[in-house]
Amino acid sequence: VMGFPCLDPELDKKSGKLYSSRFRCPEEPDTTSLVQQLLELVEKSKKIIQQSKVVDKPRVCTNVSTLFEDIFKYLSSRTDFDARTMKALQSHNFIPCKSKSSSNDSSGLIDWYRPTDVYFKSKNEKDEDSITEILFHVIEFSPFLAAAGVKSEATTHDLFQLTVLYPEKVLRALGSEEKYRALLRRIAANPPFKSVPPAISKAPFLLAYKIVDDDDDESNKGGIRKTQLAAAEDIYIVDNSFFGRMFPVLQAPHESDLEDFYCRLGSKYISKGVKKNFEVLGGYKEGTPLALQLAERLNERRPLLVSPSVTSRPLLSNASAVLDEKNVVIAQANDLKAVYSLGSSVRNQRITCCAKAAKGRRNVLFVTKDFDWFDVGYAIGALILQRCQLEDAFFIGSLLEAPLDQLRARGFPVDRILRPVEPVILHEEPPAPPQAPPQNAPKAPTPAPESPTVPKVGQKPKENDENGFQQILQQMFPDCSPDYIQALLGPDADLEKLQKIADELASGNYPKSTGSEGNQTDKELEKDELTKNPVQKSDKKSSKEGETKNKQKFGKRLSRALSGRKGNNSPDKKPPAINPLGGMNSGAVGDQQLPPRMETVQGQPSMNGHNDGQPKAPEDDAADNSRMESLLEQTIGQSNKVNPRGINSAETHLTHLPHSHERPDNGCEVIPSQHIKPFSGPYRTGKTKKGVRIFFSRQHPESEDFLNEHFHAVETFADVLEALCDIYSLPMMSVCIFHDPSGSTIAFNSNRSLHFNVRFFYSLHYAQNRQNSSDCYSYWFTTMAHELAHHLAAGHNKEHGFYTESYITKYLPKFATMLAKLDD
Repeated sequence: VMGFPCLDPELDKKSGKLYSSRFRCPEEPDTTSLVQQLLELVEKSKKIIQQSKVVDKPRVCTNVSTLFEDIFKYLSSRTDFDARTMKALQSHNFIPCKSKSSSNDSSGLIDWYRPTDVYFKSKNEKDEDSITEILFHVIEFSPFLAAAGVKSEATTHDLFQLTVLYPEKVLRALGSEEKYRALLRRIAANPPFKSVPPAISKAPFLLAYKIVDDDDDESNKGGIRKTQLAAAEDIYIVDNSFFGRMFPVLQAPHESDLEDFYCRLGSKYISKGVKKNFEVLGGYKEGTPLALQLAERLNERRPLLVSPSVTSRPLLSNASAVLDEKNVVIAQANDLKAVYSLGSSVRNQRITCCAKAAKGRRNVLFVTKDFDWFDVGYAIGALILQRCQLEDAFFIGSLLEAPLDQLRARGFPVDRILRPVEPVILHEEPPAPPQAPPQNAPKAPTPAPESPTVPKVGQKPKENDENGFQQILQQMFPDCSPDYIQALLGPDADLEKLQKIADELASGNYPKSTGSEGNQTDKELEKDELTKNPVQKSDKKSSKEGETKNKQKFGKRLSRALSGRKGNNSPDKKPPAINPLGGMNSGAVGDQQLPPRMETVQGQPSMNGHNDGQPKAPEDDAADNSRMESLLEQTIGQSNKVNPRGINSAETHLTHLPHSHERPDNGCEVIPSQHIKPFSGPYRTGKTKKGVRIFFSRQHPESEDFLNEHFHAVETFADVLEALCDIYSLPMMSVCIFHDPSGSTIAFNSNRSLHFNVRFFYSLHYAQNRQNSSDCYSYWFTTMAHELAHHLAAGHNKEHGFYTESYITKYLPKFATMLAKLDD
């Protein structure tokens, strides 16, 4: 054994005499002697290889490798090695591995390594191209070598250290730019450092691209993209493609995960690296009609521009004060020029709007005659956002350019932000006692029902609108005569009649309120003129096309006007505005079948529609229930995909609840803040095996550690959610898993997609080995019903409780069937 003289065990068997006992020979060498002999054999093998002829060296090396495989097998059979002995071995190069040198002379040769420099081969035969096997020396698995310190896979720290020290060698070993980028993604997903020393920022190990013009190739007008390795401090993250095309810089890969990684290592955003200087050419004037109109528009839309519920971009802390009319002066200039510089490169460009700082804290916003709303958006975005990108400029410009009705139709909370309305509590005034007319008084003429009287501009709907239908229609068709709407509704209106009237009014063929056409004030004409700025190039649609569009969109408008039917309980948007008559203007998009009007009977919501006190036939009750089940199914079908970028929203407050929805806490509900970002996971896809997206808390670094450590719990949770999605017929792309170690949020509904906190699954079920129990599935079945109810009601009120019960009632039979199979 390893050069130790041993008695042949067969000798005792054949002779029947125990020679080993008679001669007092030990059965096996002691561990200390074995370690010493191992190291001696290593030195002897090195000398034999060195002294052998060049032609014979590959054969000798093969024999040595085979010998040490047998030695490691024998040593693995011994279980009496202590930790101290194994630790002493870690400082010796005693493991033979095939040389990775590219020279011909080293072909077939072996090198000797310490346990910390070697890794075990993957058990998966298809994993021959793994990064560990390509970059590091590998050996067959051995329990003895595992105890000595050989690891099964290279850690992120090992990969990062090797990449920083030998980037060219690593790139050459991987053989392609794509594999090197995959290696950077793996490091970026779990960076092995807390702070970045200057040496790392200066190390040229990051992939970068440079666009080079090719004069010979006319078909490639965008230039050729050349790849090279560069240091983080020399690379720019292109968050503005306009600057990226303007300046020939080294660019980071256009991947969000890698961009964050490059930024952390010291790369700059090109929008911050480019110096901007604006010049006013030919003088300017304040107080021109155009400047006044733009100032009025900006002051009107300011609350919308600085509202956290409208933009997900981080605002400056003083964004609202910056756009205050006292701090912004609008001036009309003859011409404007922007001078952009980056290093020694300088570029000039004509623009139509820019902002320049004035004395004190004021800013001057210069515009030309035919200004571009995009330029206005870019100038304002630079004033209120921490970092303004091109899409931000386009978005801000659109918010300023579009008419309020168009923004309202697209779901923006225009009325809540621009003109907040205090809740109105309607009280029925007792009817005044009738008075007899004077004897000589002329008889009042009877008005003709065909031509209802047209009220004055701004006249409010009649206060006997008990069910709120008149106000709903008035919100949808603000230029329609209120008396005409009231005449159409009649005394006994219901939802079916409301639907028919909305269909009829959608054609636009109705009497207009006085002043709605042809009698606009000068201020309104100025706003319309500003909206129709010559810069806007879109052609006008024909009246027929507009009428068709109105018909197609009336359902969405009706759904938004109806109270609380499409609330989304989104933490990354503020809660919808509360209608004084008990409704909520939701920002959800998509047609929705109208549910029966909710009434309260003995403190419980019911499906009775308009309760006139008359008995209802069983067929009517069955029809009501059928309509409700159809509504629940359609609403689930309108669930949206989970936002792959995560959520970053502040805490919001849902206030001014209607009287019928009041809560014990003065009608105020706090919607917690949510700050989650994608978790790449072991598959580097940001998803589980089932395809469920995963997120972790931006505010708690330990959240990512939890997901890494307990990813099997995440996979198990995905299995539970998949089974429940099958129960509710809910698409898997509409649910995701997140981890938030603080707070009490078990789940939330954001933009009609459901987010479930794995923290509660782990603590309540997985950690107690109850993940396959009926208790676990019942818990999350109810939670999913609760969140689906937020598709129809935003707040936690009686209406939301009713829809939660309705979901559970409808899908309980399918759930019971699943539980029965689970128990089997």
